[in-house]
Amino acid sequence: MVTSPFCAGQRVVRTYVLADACGSLTTQVYTHPPVISLPPAQEVVCPEEPTLALFEVTDACASFVVTEQIDTSWTPCGMHLLRVASAEDVCSNHATASQVLTQTDTVPPVFVFVPSDTVLSCTADLPATTMAQAEDACGGVTETVSDETMPGTCPYVAEIHRTFAATDACGNCTTATQILRFEDLQPPTISFVNPANNDTLVVSCGTPLQDALLDIDDACSEWTLAESFTIEAGACNGQSVQVTTYTASDACGNVASLDRVVVVEDVTPPIAWTVPADTVVACNQPWPQASPTFGDACSAVNVVLGEEEMAGECPHAMSLHRLWTATDACGNAVEVTQVVQRVDTVPPLILTPLIDETFTYVSGQGEGAAALPEPTLKAADACAPTVGWSAMDVLVAESLGQEV
Repeated sequence: MVTSPFCAGQRVVRTYVLADACGSLTTQVYTHPPVISLPPAQEVVCPEEPTLALFEVTDACASFVVTEQIDTSWTPCGMHLLRVASAEDVCSNHATASQVLTQTDTVPPVFVFVPSDTVLSCTADLPATTMAQAEDACGGVTETVSDETMPGTCPYVAEIHRTFAATDACGNCTTATQILRFEDLQPPTISFVNPANNDTLVVSCGTPLQDALLDIDDACSEWTLAESFTIEAGACNGQSVQVTTYTASDACGNVASLDRVVVVEDVTPPIAWTVPADTVVACNQPWPQASPTFGDACSAVNVVLGEEEMAGECPHAMSLHRLWTATDACGNAVEVTQVVQRVDTVPPLILTPLIDETFTYVSGQGEGAAALPEPTLKAADACAPTVGWSAMDVLVAESLGQEV
């Protein structure tokens, strides 16, 4: 059975009745809906957009009406499209189909500007941060920056790794690093605390020296100090020029040196440690042989003795004048003297025994001393080889009791 006439929007129900030879009846009604052929599900990565491709609807028997509905939902990491197509033919046969289209964000942002690496002096202040710039094809970007200080390798004493992080809404992150290197090309500073007392000194030989007081500093690293010493001989053993070099080195091998010059002079004469005292000896004693002793703080001493004998008040008295001159290697000299007096205070010794004698006067002899025999006397002296003597006679006439 077919209802008629057909018109747009009418429902057509076509019923078929079949009878076999035995009178059995079969009835069949046509209810096939349209066929919708949508593209398969689609997933793209931002910034690519999902594509709504054309789709096909067919119906084997009648015309149909197609409707399409697209529901869009957004997530923090992309977009979700639900595409629903519906088709209904004139027989009210209905069909639906759906397609899911997904856009996701798995690509991190891209830096379009990163500050270049920079070399700074180790004494420079840390520069202000210049932010890197990043872009994301799908959305906004959040940027952060952090600094990490790391030890450097000379000539760099330190490095700051400045890390920029750019993160999109889906948590995709990318980083870029700027390295700030602090370079140590500056040597330490070294000076004397009191230059007037340490820089160039003129001292007398043997004078003890105080250690130099140094002021050392390095703005970038630790320092160590080394000393070296040279000596240049002067014109004599007591003179010299002594140079002490102080060298300060920092951790990167930068060095600074300072010289301390000491000019040693010898203007001091030797010192007489012991000096023989003036003395008096008898004329029969030898000259004493005592000698002075000398010392010098700088060099050996050469001693020269000069002697002069001078006559005294009598032939066998005299004095010995001694002069010792001690001279060091630089010509500085000192003199000491000694006077030895040789005196004769011991009288001669009479060697002839003095024995009383009795003489008988003979008539006709001379009177007085003439009547006496000639005296003889032997005498000796410790100082004189010959001794002069004289005699004085006093005559007494014992028999008469009067002097004749």
